[in-house]
Amino acid sequence: IVIIGGGFIGVEFADECKKNRDANVTIVEILPHCLQLALDAEFCTEAENMLTERGIKLLVNQRVEAILGDKQVSGVKLSDGEELKADVVIVGVGARPNAELAEKAGLQIGPTKAIQVDNYMRTITDTNIFACGDCAEKYSFFSGKPSRLMLASIATIEARIAGANLFDTRCHNCGVIGVFSTIVGEQAFGCAGLTETMAKQEGFDVIIGESTAPDRHPGSMPGAALTKVKLVFTKDNGLLVGGGVSGGRGIGELINVISACIQHRMTAYEVSLFQMGTHPALTASPIVYQLANAAELAVARL
Repeated sequence: IVIIGGGFIGVEFADECKKNRDANVTIVEILPHCLQLALDAEFCTEAENMLTERGIKLLVNQRVEAILGDKQVSGVKLSDGEELKADVVIVGVGARPNAELAEKAGLQIGPTKAIQVDNYMRTITDTNIFACGDCAEKYSFFSGKPSRLMLASIATIEARIAGANLFDTRCHNCGVIGVFSTIVGEQAFGCAGLTETMAKQEGFDVIIGESTAPDRHPGSMPGAALTKVKLVFTKDNGLLVGGGVSGGRGIGELINVISACIQHRMTAYEVSLFQMGTHPALTASPIVYQLANAAELAVARL
């Protein structure tokens, strides 16, 4: 099995294809790391190590030039000339908006070739027509620039905004933050907002706060997993612009909490005073609660 693309779709397919099977699974990724478009390098490396431990072969910095075969696939050809045999090829290299119907109807198309909408999900051409989901233009919460993010969670929020605004203008789209989570084996990964790399590319001078601790207390409790939280703050005003998490299955909701902090423009100081509820069997100890501790360490560097 050859999987083209090492993003979330490719990685999750690889993990599932390997479960309970003696299958030869290879991911071909054009970038230096799998998951690089969403995670910082240390989380990418952690995920890649998990994939490798599960027997999945990773070919990074490689481009697929051709899918080989006649009526049935037989392999893929890489840019360096190498050919990989394959009975199955799975393609997970992203998607493009399907705005063909809207374009034929005369609606304005935006810079990412999606339907141009305003902050209320109304089309620019006709405010009586609404568009939401992957076919609608999106804009970054941080920069206001067009965004190519396509997520079910974003589409759902846009649908809620469009529905609320059908008969009265009530809800406003603040822009896409980008919240992801995935799991490889029993190790989960999540991210919200800008990675450290992305923040620097956007021109932010950043401060990083990191904290690692078990997600139960004491850490010797059954089911405990080591959880790492990395928070990205702007240096000038301490604003939270991103976060990354790895650990057990509980990180899926933790990264949603981080997204809420970003959306409400919380600072490192405010996050460090985050009032959490804790339980030995459910959360980290309040003393080492990763979200608050990572923010507190960032405050010390501001």
